[in-house]
This record gives sequence, C-alpha cells and structure tokens, in this order.
Amino acid sequence: METFIARPCVGPFRHLLHHRISDNFMAPVMLVCGLNPAGSDDRTCRASSACRGVARLAKRLGVGNVVYVNVIPRITPNAAALDATIRSLITQHGRSPDALSRVREALIGPEADAAIVEAVHHSDFVVVGFGTPTNAFCEQRAREVFEHLSAKDVYAVGPLNNGGWPRHPSARHGGWPNDAPLTPWSPPV
Repeated sequence: METFIARPCVGPFRHLLHHRISDNFMAPVMLVCGLNPAGSDDRTCRASSACRGVARLAKRLGVGNVVYVNVIPRITPNAAALDATIRSLITQHGRSPDALSRVREALIGPEADAAIVEAVHHSDFVVVGFGTPTNAFCEQRAREVFEHLSAKDVYAVGPLNNGGWPRHPSARHGGWPNDAPLTPWSPPV
C-alpha cells in the first residue's frame, strides 16, 4: 500500500518526504528533487499530480521507495506562489549580500543541505524534476543542490526543457511521458 510520510516540518519547511511505493524492501530507492513542496501531509501528496507522475515512474522502474527533496524546501502551493514569495522577500530585505542571506534563510532554512546529503546517502539514484528555473535565485540554488545530488547518478526524465533543464513530473507542466527514458543530467553551462 502506498503511503507518504514527511519528516516533521521545521517552521515553513519540508525537507524530506518518504513515499512507500511497495513492500519490497530490497527494491531500489529513488531520490526525486523537485522545486518546492506544495504540502507535507498524506492528503496533499496524494492529490499532487507531480507525486502521481513520480509514482508512475517508480512503478515502471521497480522502485520500492521514493524520497523527495526540493531545491527550495519552503512549503508553497505552486511555483507561481514561490516566485511571489521570492520577490516579496527581496523587496522586503533588499539585494545586499547580507539581505540575500536573510532571503536564503527564509526560503531554504538551516537544515536543507544536510537533509539532501542524508537523502542522497540512502538512495540508489537521483531523478531531477524541478522544471526550468524561473528566476536567478532558483537557478543558483538548483546548481548548489546538484553538487550534493551528484554523489549518485543523476537523471532527468524524457526530453529536457528549454535551456537543458529537467521536466517537471506534473501533467500540468508537460509531465513525464509514461515511456520516457532516464537520461544522465547535469545543469546547463
């Protein structure tokens, strides 16, 4: 039976989400890196078209468990809300190095990188599905996160988006075709 279990959220952040696909504990563990979490409870995750796209891929690949991490772990309902939050924080704090450090703390929190490193350690391979970054902050952060993810083989699903970025698993964003191959991925230069 499929279940979602989030590590307890720290403030507005969800750092890890575990999705049990099957009871086969010998099956591979797939780490999926998305852009931002829309929620942290079982109901929200089951309703997510992104999580459904990931589950289809996991079942096709014989994966037993999926662990989710995010480029930006602050819980926001969608990428548009995340962009609005980023703009608001930059307007509020400014663009100086100290101000951008406060913006980063408000979006990423103190435990994000440690959670990603832990998740990579316990996974067999990584699939990225955060779409094309919509602003410089998200692009820079995606590149930082890739440095942690690259301790394992990192893949995108199907054809890449504009500029060489991985597709988002949600059908609303073009989705991952059911028969799409995994292709090795690294950020475009």
